[in-house]
Amino acid sequence: MSHSFAMTGHSEPGLGSLSLGAVGVWIFFILSGYLIAKSWDQYPRFNVFFAKRILRIFPGLAVAVVVTILVSGLFFTALPFAQFIFHQGTLNYFNNILLYNPVFSLPGGVFATNLYPNAVNGSIWTLAYEFTMYIAVSLFGVLKIYKKISPTRVWLILFVSVLLVTLIGRSYFAVMVFYLDISQLLIFALMFYSGVLMHKEEHRIKLKTKWGLASLTIFLSLSFLTPTLLPLSASVFLAYTLFALGRSSLLSKTGRFGDFSYGIYIYSFPIQQMIASVTHTQSALKMFLLSLAASTAVAFLSWHFVESKALKLKSKINLEKYPIVQADSAW
Repeated sequence: MSHSFAMTGHSEPGLGSLSLGAVGVWIFFILSGYLIAKSWDQYPRFNVFFAKRILRIFPGLAVAVVVTILVSGLFFTALPFAQFIFHQGTLNYFNNILLYNPVFSLPGGVFATNLYPNAVNGSIWTLAYEFTMYIAVSLFGVLKIYKKISPTRVWLILFVSVLLVTLIGRSYFAVMVFYLDISQLLIFALMFYSGVLMHKEEHRIKLKTKWGLASLTIFLSLSFLTPTLLPLSASVFLAYTLFALGRSSLLSKTGRFGDFSYGIYIYSFPIQQMIASVTHTQSALKMFLLSLAASTAVAFLSWHFVESKALKLKSKINLEKYPIVQADSAW
C-alpha cells in the first residue's frame, strides 16, 4: 500500500510526519524481535541459530534476484538479452544476495521511464539491518550478556539512545558504518528489542483486546501530537497493540495456506515497477490491488517451491553436534 503511492506519482498518506511505509517497517522489526528471540531460546547455539536464519533468508532471496534479472532482461531492458546478462551492472545486482550494500538498478534503462524511475527492488534495503539484529541476538546469547544486563535494561539503553538522537537531531548521527546508517540502526534496534522484550516478559504482560485498542488510540494520537517522538511511542504503544490485537483467531488463520510474508516482501516492489511500466497507471488503488494479487500469487509459488523446501533442511542439522551444555537461553 505504501509503495503504491510513490509508484503512481502521489504523495503518501501517513501518521503525522510518518509514512505508512515507515510504520510497516517498524511493525516488521517488532514482530521479528519477538520471533527471533524465541528462535534463539528454542535452541541457543550459534551455529544452529544461524543455519536456521540462512535457510530462511537466502534461498528465497537468491531466487528472487535471479528471477528479477531474467524477467527484466527479457522484457524491460533496452539491451540485447546476452549483453544485459553479462553487463557489469547486472553482475553487481547479484550483490543483493549478500544483503549489505544493496544495488537498486539494472542496466539498459530498466524502469527508467516509470514515475518512480530506475529502482528495481527498493524494499530490500532493510534486510541488512534485520540480519544485523540476528547477529546481535546470537552474540548476546553466546556471551551471556543478558545474565549481566537484563533485556529490560538493554531496551531502556536503546530507548534513551533514540531519545538523544531525536533531541539532538538525526542528521548528527547519520554516520554510515558497514553500509548501515547508525541513526536508522538505533531506531530499528529499539523496535526489534521491543519485540524481544515482549517475548522475554510475556509471562508477565497481560494482553487484552480492549487494552490493545486503547494502546492503538494513544499511538495514533501521539503520532499527530508529538510526531518527532514517534519512534519512542511506537516502541511502547505500537508494540503492545500488535501483540494484543494480533492474537485474534481471525488473524491467526491467515497462515494456514503457507507463510507468504517474505515472498511478498522480496517480490512486491519489482512487481509494482513492472505493472507501472506496462499499464502506466496513475491510480494508487489500482496499483495496490493489481500488485497485491500478483505479489501474493508469486509469494505462494516462492513459499511452496523454494522457501518451504529450504526450511525442510533444518531437519538435517545435527543437534547432537551442538549440544546445550548448560542452560544459557535465559539471557
